[in-house]
Amino acid sequence: KYTSAQFTKASLTYQATIGVSLAALALNEKLLNLTLSQEFLQTHNWNFLSALNVSNDWFIVLIGSIELLLGVLLILNLVPRIVVLIILGAMATAASILGISEVLGHLFAVAAVAVIIVGYGSLSKLENKKGRK
Repeated sequence: KYTSAQFTKASLTYQATIGVSLAALALNEKLLNLTLSQEFLQTHNWNFLSALNVSNDWFIVLIGSIELLLGVLLILNLVPRIVVLIILGAMATAASILGISEVLGHLFAVAAVAVIIVGYGSLSKLENKKGRK
């Protein structure tokens, strides 16, 4: 059996690792490498802010900054469930537009963030049982 402290440490480590990965992707694939994202936007017209005259470059910076912020929030353990729900929403939207191959390619990531939601629910149950004893 795992103790509540062990579960907490494992959950926070797991969450921080996902946050670091998300932040690294934001920096590497968007903020520090605009060319990669520009090529993607030439193939897929995803700049939904173009109607507001937001250029592709600014759109990439905005999306990359949001992705970086979500990663940092996970690393710092600030509102993890809300962050995870935002991530799942973005992944579901991308999957619905790009098709089944996108779902299969990101299935591990969906599972990873789902564990955070389930894990925090289990952690609170552990804490409640511990507090009642």
